Amino acid sequence: MKKVVCLICMLTLLSCGGIVAVATGVNQNKDTVTITEEVQYGDVTLADGVAVDLKVQYDDHLLWNTTYEKNSGEKTNTEFRFLAQELVWAFEYREDPVAINVSYESTIDIASPIESLSGLARAYREIYEETQPGTEVSKSISVKDYYEYYPLFIRLELPDNTIWGAESWLSDGAGFVNGEQELYEKFTGFFRIPVEEQERIEVVVDRDQSNGMMSQCSSSDYLQLYSESVVTEDGMCYFALNNKTSDGGVMDSSLIPGGYGLYSFRFGKPGTYSKSGVDIDSLKMAYALDENITILYLSLNKEQTKLLLFTEEAEEYYFSVIDRDTMELSQKFKLESWGEICEY
Repeated sequence: MKKVVCLICMLTLLSCGGIVAVATGVNQNKDTVTITEEVQYGDVTLADGVAVDLKVQYDDHLLWNTTYEKNSGEKTNTEFRFLAQELVWAFEYREDPVAINVSYESTIDIASPIESLSGLARAYREIYEETQPGTEVSKSISVKDYYEYYPLFIRLELPDNTIWGAESWLSDGAGFVNGEQELYEKFTGFFRIPVEEQERIEVVVDRDQSNGMMSQCSSSDYLQLYSESVVTEDGMCYFALNNKTSDGGVMDSSLIPGGYGLYSFRFGKPGTYSKSGVDIDSLKMAYALDENITILYLSLNKEQTKLLLFTEEAEEYYFSVIDRDTMELSQKFKLESWGEICEY
């Protein structure tokens, strides 16, 4: 019996020793990270003092956080962690404080008098009236036959206040916070964008026993309207609109005061300029751009003294620095390629 116990103890010691040896061999390189610097473009001396923070994970359990600073040679500072519980790293993507999109009606109204309807609501009703009960009809319609200007959905989500803009066809003000319908109407009045002649929508109306269902999809070259925006701690909002169509055309910005470019307005706490805090009278063109330039991304430097603008121009990519005090260009240089920017 004593021999058996001794044998078990010996095997246990050998097993522990093996585990320790393996663990030591694995752990000795757990935070050994080497970064090789390779200059591909530009003056490397301008990167002095720049630090790169790399976050890497494997299988949601092994996590490395490595910092590399220019001029440190190949020295890095790496923190390694092992977590028994699974952890998924999620980077926080920046939410744009201003969102502007083209927004058409999405419901069919069969109760109201057809004379009281406008926009696509009238188009849906006209097609519905032409559809035999129990049948489905698909029809391509010209958007310009029903709209002079694009109907816009606008959402403003600013520090210390939030305004949800509704579609222009919600005339009763539904969807507005703080009752700011007048502000919304002034905003959309500033951005009057004529509907393109060629834009068409394929509408499908199904007149079944539930009194009609409708669906729609773009069936031609259409305006791909979206926005890029930033806000500052001193109460300024800067934003830009994508002015390109799905086929690369350019939207008509001739009726927007100042034309195409970067726009701005002031804001504060609710009650400062309006119930919501937005100074709609300060809305203006802040920095004009050529209409053939495509805006890819808009940001701020850490001190919030510069606007950082990424653009595409004649199939080439550029980075521009705009001084906030003067709203003049202080730097602009070409980028070799374009990917995706995440701020965290």
